[in-house]
Amino acid sequence: WCPTTVKVTKMTGLGSQKWSEPELYEFPLPADIVALKTEDADASTPGFNFCNSQGLAYEAAEVNRCFREGLTESPSFTTAQCIDILRLITEIGNYA
Repeated sequence: WCPTTVKVTKMTGLGSQKWSEPELYEFPLPADIVALKTEDADASTPGFNFCNSQGLAYEAAEVNRCFREGLTESPSFTTAQCIDILRLITEIGNYA
């Protein structure tokens, strides 16, 4: 659900088939968020609904900050940016 590593491989030149070495970007999960206790006796079962759900703490903190400041959207990721990404996804889907 919440990735902790993103691998980016860049292509150089327009229409080129020369690829760069992959670059890894790490996004650690918050260390102070712990899984809730479950009734399951299996200790390997986390108390989260999805893998790495504790990563949602970053989003929750931003929503809380915006709410306290009376903002209707986050300056970190605006509605316009979201719509731009949705347009890109739609455009990419048109080529599939």
